[in-house]
Amino acid sequence: MRTLDERGIDRRDPVRISGRRRANHERSATHCAAPQSIRRRDGLLHCSGPTLARHVRRTGQPGSVAPGPGVTCRAAKIDLEKVAVVGPRRTAIRECDATSGLMAVMGRRRAVAWGVAIVALLLAIAAGRKPNMYDLPTKLCEWDDIGLSGYMSTGSRVVAFGDFNSDKNLDLFVVTGDLQHVNVFIWNAAMYRFDLQSSLSISIVDDKSVSGTITSVVPGDFNYDGHLDVLVQGRYSTDKSYWAKIFTGSISDMTFTEMPQTLKSDEELLVFDYNGDMQLDLFGFAGGVRTVWVNDGKGDFVSRTNISEMIGKANGANPNGRAHASVDLNGDCFADLVVATVDGSGTPVLEVYVWNNGARKFQYSQSVVLAPTSGPVTFADADVDGNIDIIYTMNNGADIATHYNVQMGLCESSSATNCRSSDNLCVADPGFSFVSYDHRSKGNVAVSSLNERALSNARIHVGDINADGVPELLITLASGVVSMFGTSAGSRNGFAPVADPRIQQPIQSIQNAVLGTFFDVNEDGIMDVMVMDQSTAPVKFFINNLNEDTFFFKTLVSNGVCPEWCDDSRWPERFPSPKPYGVSQPGTVVKFIVTDTGGVNRIRCGGQLYQSSYQSLQLPYAFIGLGRTFSYIVQFSVGISAGYIGTWSTMIPNSQLVVFPSPASDPGRWVVELFLLPSSNFLWVFISVLVTSIALAAAIVIMHWRHLKADMLEQRKAEHFFTF
Repeated sequence: MRTLDERGIDRRDPVRISGRRRANHERSATHCAAPQSIRRRDGLLHCSGPTLARHVRRTGQPGSVAPGPGVTCRAAKIDLEKVAVVGPRRTAIRECDATSGLMAVMGRRRAVAWGVAIVALLLAIAAGRKPNMYDLPTKLCEWDDIGLSGYMSTGSRVVAFGDFNSDKNLDLFVVTGDLQHVNVFIWNAAMYRFDLQSSLSISIVDDKSVSGTITSVVPGDFNYDGHLDVLVQGRYSTDKSYWAKIFTGSISDMTFTEMPQTLKSDEELLVFDYNGDMQLDLFGFAGGVRTVWVNDGKGDFVSRTNISEMIGKANGANPNGRAHASVDLNGDCFADLVVATVDGSGTPVLEVYVWNNGARKFQYSQSVVLAPTSGPVTFADADVDGNIDIIYTMNNGADIATHYNVQMGLCESSSATNCRSSDNLCVADPGFSFVSYDHRSKGNVAVSSLNERALSNARIHVGDINADGVPELLITLASGVVSMFGTSAGSRNGFAPVADPRIQQPIQSIQNAVLGTFFDVNEDGIMDVMVMDQSTAPVKFFINNLNEDTFFFKTLVSNGVCPEWCDDSRWPERFPSPKPYGVSQPGTVVKFIVTDTGGVNRIRCGGQLYQSSYQSLQLPYAFIGLGRTFSYIVQFSVGISAGYIGTWSTMIPNSQLVVFPSPASDPGRWVVELFLLPSSNFLWVFISVLVTSIALAAAIVIMHWRHLKADMLEQRKAEHFFTF
């Protein structure tokens, strides 16, 4: 029979407490003659003393507490500071939840289960977003499931890259095989593919204002509303002249609206900023006369033929599809105008008109005579000295000619002269020059063989496949394959075929190719390759899985329409999500200093959308490889066509800089956003950090438990030492 006192204290089989703890207990339980006790029976903890009394008063339940899930020790808490429990009793007590100050076993099991579930979810998301690069060989790997299957036909061509929905992912503009329609494919980052946006399709079949075929598409913001518009150019079937029309885009209903004006010219037009107002103007030959179409800010153009800076220059057709350009050649970070034409004797020349920021107009600088058999022209920093050079094919595609830009470089000391200091990179060199082809014996002109003749009028596309800072060229050969050509940093010996079979073999496996260009699939900071051929699936993507130990820096300069928030008259929402990044501004110049592994400062430069005609297929940002570097980007400058320069310091490699130049006249108020692009190893780094953190936390808990156990043992020894 149970024996309870007036407080309801069970006196059976007590665990006696002696010493100071007993005295404390008897002082706190004045109506209890027996000390606080604890016993275990039938898997239950039987509590007595004041603890049981409190439990009975609060819950009305007997003092048997079953250890296990769902036990709340607050009602029948056994205070380890008062009762020293060892052996199985302590094990049972440890199963109490966190309210008792001890870790619950079941809580640990639930935490582990949740951790495993979260890691599995991350792995599933990663597997669904992009191809598993660890399962692919370290080379250029063809990726078939990119979303274009079923929508392309023989003759379909990707003619432009742009970002219609302002999500910082590139979309494709495709001309169909009949050359009568333009389709837009929006990049779906979640599914790692392109999706056809049928509402954005453009057709000229029933358009009475134009006829013939579509030849090119140029994305841009032609009415300055922050939405991506397109300039569609085509060729009449009757007199072989060209037509151009503007289609304004709307993000709210995902459509293009045709503007009524139709422009006529002798060639495809250059999109650039003629008068420094950040509006997109056009340049080309019309009726054999140099013509500028000035934008009125609403997408309508007024033609001008009396161009003062070009008076006295020869007029005439532009042969062989040599595109004009808006690129910085004198090093002042402002885009200059390069006109591709012929001189009085019919020899192809490039006329250079530098931007005079004080006079707010272009002025003639020099003419560069090209080889008599020159083909399409492009521009790049071929010798990696921080200056833009001229590159083109010649001898009917058998050779590559490079005219190197001769101008001052970076100062090696503070006392050096006739050089650019690291604090002021954007200083024009009035003595910059190019050696003409007919004077190539003087040097600074390199002619190198392709080893195989290029396709007639084949475009040269420039990129950096391994982000080492040295440009590579993609050229379509007459045999129907695309080949990549490279050079050496600091060398002025021209270009030669890339010897790496990991690069050449995959892209040369495509037969009947018509064009190859560089493209960053999924915007991960690694240049991939796109090849187009004459098959029924004419667009192939090769994912770059070379795993080079190099860095890059990518810069996107918008036209500044939506810097921090968007006006309701220009965008459907004032604070849209994702934030619209506006439209890339053509002719933007970037220049910066990076330190190589030897501690030497190097100038890197690039341009954004410096050509827009004859299948230029340029990316709407400046991608510049840094090679191997251990430091930040020391000095970074951006020059816009309005004649202003923004400068920042200590930029982080492997990142993207988005610049909103608004207001254009105050670079100090420009909004700059820096995005770190995670590498392909990001998920595994995250998992490693998570596992390491869990291991450290477990070690801390174990050490704390052992320390607590040792303290309890010392307390027990002290209590037994003072036994009465």
